[in-house]
This record gives sequence, C-alpha cells and structure tokens, in this order.
Amino acid sequence: CVMGGGHPFRFYPYGDPDRHVAVYKEMDCYSCNWQCIYPEIRCIQHIPSEAVIHEIGRVLKTIG
Repeated sequence: CVMGGGHPFRFYPYGDPDRHVAVYKEMDCYSCNWQCIYPEIRCIQHIPSEAVIHEIGRVLKTIG
C-alpha cells in the first residue's frame, strides 16, 4: 500500500512482511491527523514512483 502520514503505522505492519508492504515517505509533519499544513498532501505525493515499482517487484519475486 501507499501510506500517508496522517496516522502512520496505525494499521501497518500486519501479516506476512514479505507480502504486506507499505511504501511511505516519512516527514517532519507525520502524525498530523490528516490536518495537512501544506497545499498538497506531500507525504503521499512525494513518494517516488520508483519506490512503489521497486516494492512491487520485490513482492512478486517473493511470492512467485
């Protein structure tokens, strides 16, 4: 999953860590209760797509 910082790690980690993966970008404003002080939700929008693609590949190798 792509995880933002409003409630970080509230529902993660759980299950098998090889199959259940969260990609996130920790920031100084983490735990904001989704009361973002920025005009964009940076903790989600600044997650590099390469990081998501990397984790998808890693999980596919693990389960395949």
